[in-house]
Amino acid sequence: MQTVLDIVMIALLFATIYFCLRLNKKITSIKSGKAEMQLIVGNLTTVLQQTEKNISELRTLSTNSALEMQKRIVQAREILSDLSIMIASGEKLANKLEDSLILSKNYLNNVVSFENEHAAEETVKNTKAANDDPATAFSKAKFNLMSAIQKFKHRE
Repeated sequence: MQTVLDIVMIALLFATIYFCLRLNKKITSIKSGKAEMQLIVGNLTTVLQQTEKNISELRTLSTNSALEMQKRIVQAREILSDLSIMIASGEKLANKLEDSLILSKNYLNNVVSFENEHAAEETVKNTKAANDDPATAFSKAKFNLMSAIQKFKHRE
């Protein structure tokens, strides 16, 4: 019975050695994985630090951009205000010019009407004078016609 017990003991020792070898293999793979994991964690730490730096720079840039944008908005509003004033002044000036143009047209129409009436009276006088002296009447009519043409040209 002793032999049987020794054989069982030997079998158990072989089983223990077998499980120890398997355990050793797993521990070795865990250790190699640990080295790889430390490398990955180191890289991750570096990437996180760079990301934090980039985020900080991005915040600074966004703050500066916001300030610059605010300055440009203020400038744009000032320009808009100036343009509004200029447009209002231009509209007032255009209205004044339009009113002056209307008054000038009315004045010119009155002057032309007066000149036409005066020319008609002169024509009647010249016609009467022509009956008296044809050469003088023709000269006066020619002079009046030339004067009217010159006035018309200057008016345009």
